[in-house]
Amino acid sequence: MTFQPKLASAFNDTRLRSRHISPQSGMCSFCTEECDGSCEIALAAVLGKQTVYPTNTGNNQLASEKDYPIDFSHFNINGRVFGALGARPTYEEANIYNVNLAREYGKFNCVKLAMPLILPALIKLNWQDYFAGAAMAGVSCVIGEEA
Repeated sequence: MTFQPKLASAFNDTRLRSRHISPQSGMCSFCTEECDGSCEIALAAVLGKQTVYPTNTGNNQLASEKDYPIDFSHFNINGRVFGALGARPTYEEANIYNVNLAREYGKFNCVKLAMPLILPALIKLNWQDYFAGAAMAGVSCVIGEEA
């Protein structure tokens, strides 16, 4: 089974002119000389390595366009947990509400986390609510570009 993403994306405003796509390359099945050059191959021929820089970000939020033939929804993991540390092993006390996930990181001025999560810097438009929610939950956020 081969899987190749289409050479078109909202990320850089490219599109394929055909619905018939070669599964090996992601190209139109007929790449012709008189094509107006709207795909990623034509854009790369003109712009070179500038092709990978987004031209339409501005106040827009970008998401992944990956469409793999398999994803985590195809798996069903049924597990069991045996034993309890830090609590008596009875079902009244060893439950989800008595779990302590608190952690800390850092060497000199440790940062305490309510949950062992660090949220990535992926929000752009609604960052105030994103960071406020992280602060209320007790988790860290990575501050990225233009934050």
